Amino acid sequence: MANAYTGTAGITATVANTWDSNTALSGATAWQGFNVADLLSVVGQSSDQANARLVAMTKSTDQISISDMFDMQMLMNHLGQMTEMSGSVLSALNTSVLSLARNIKG
Repeated sequence: MANAYTGTAGITATVANTWDSNTALSGATAWQGFNVADLLSVVGQSSDQANARLVAMTKSTDQISISDMFDMQMLMNHLGQMTEMSGSVLSALNTSVLSLARNIKG
C-alpha cells in the first residue's frame, strides 16, 4: 500500500508501507516506511518560527535590541541546521537505495 505525503514546500513523496497493521502476522511488527513529510515538517516549523519572529520585530515600534538580534541569529542557525540535517538524511537514503539497486542481480 502506498501513501502520498505533501510537505510544506509542495514536495510530494511516496512512502511504501510493506506491512499493514491489520494484516501483519501475530508477533510481527508493522513496518511503517520512511516518511519524508516529517523532515519537511521540521524544516517548515523552523521557517515559521523565524518568519514569526521577523514579523514581531517588524511590528515593534521600538528599536531592535541586542537580545533580539541574538535570538534571531539562533533561530536562523537552527533553521540552517534542520535544513542541512534533512538534506543529509535524504542524501544518505538516496545513496543507500542506489547501492541496493546497483547490487541487485536479475
